[in-house]
Amino acid sequence: MKIMIWIAFALSSSAGAQAPPSPPPALAPYFADGEFNPTDFKWLRGAFPGASASERGEYEQAERWAKECFSWDNAEVRRELSAMGVAGDHVTLSAPKSATCGTFMQPMAGDFRSFVEFQAADDAAKPIAESFLYAVKLAEDSSPPPMSPGELLRFRPLSEQMIRKALSWGEGSQKSAPPLAPSVKRMVQLRLGVAMARYDRANSAWLRKMIDAVGWPKISSVGPEASNNAWLLVQHADAGPALQLKALRLMEPLVGAGEVDKKNYAYLYDRVMLKITGKQRYGTQMTCEGGRRIPQALESETSLDRVRAEVGLPPMIEYQAQMRSAFGDCPKNTIM
Repeated sequence: MKIMIWIAFALSSSAGAQAPPSPPPALAPYFADGEFNPTDFKWLRGAFPGASASERGEYEQAERWAKECFSWDNAEVRRELSAMGVAGDHVTLSAPKSATCGTFMQPMAGDFRSFVEFQAADDAAKPIAESFLYAVKLAEDSSPPPMSPGELLRFRPLSEQMIRKALSWGEGSQKSAPPLAPSVKRMVQLRLGVAMARYDRANSAWLRKMIDAVGWPKISSVGPEASNNAWLLVQHADAGPALQLKALRLMEPLVGAGEVDKKNYAYLYDRVMLKITGKQRYGTQMTCEGGRRIPQALESETSLDRVRAEVGLPPMIEYQAQMRSAFGDCPKNTIM
């Protein structure tokens, strides 16, 4: 079930501003250094029955701001892609670009019958999420100090991987997680999602500096594990399509020389091209439809298994089984 919402819409007149729009007064207390910190969700009261006129007004202001902020982000991404020679008018972000917009996540009020029910779920979820994030910080602090670029890459994905796996709490390969009531799990996942967005953003900024300085890390220079981790970081840099495109262009000439894993290149190619052209080649990016995982739009359905084999990927039917094992079944009658 989707637990957070990014609102898509046409570009507004705020696009082209020098900085993202400032949060409205009701949201301002939840931002520090431009990043969202969901200490509570009192501003969401206006989305539920029984709210006062002022509470509804605060909620409506928050919704308008989220739309304006995402609109600003879209314009920024399109300008970046245009500078790289890509027409980005139709590009749709899967994650907002700026920290202000990108770390803001809004619970789906419709998942709850009342604000009291929502608050009870979040009150139960908050200590669980905070305890998990504290454990992530302890794992970071326990990592040995890096001594080389390869070691930097070896440990960099540790935190985001811990959080990303926890988002599948109780499902697929994470079935051993402590059981949670569905409403509590949704709020734990949302709070972890806010943290994950923060880590992805920091990792993207770090990776951009590294490849600007030394280019794409080759297997012969940093080893296969570190090279794979560099790919993992850029694969999750969905808030920065220009960074992903730059990485793809740097990786392409290295594939034939064995300096980049072919499968990694295929995954990033699909991630980038779905944003830019609306189609993928290797079928690595999936969606749920009618309770089944199927590939998103393809360049060619008839050649799919052939091109997958060329880069060492299994046939689609095997890949679908792997996804089901890792992430559980798709919601029935749902498109994600």
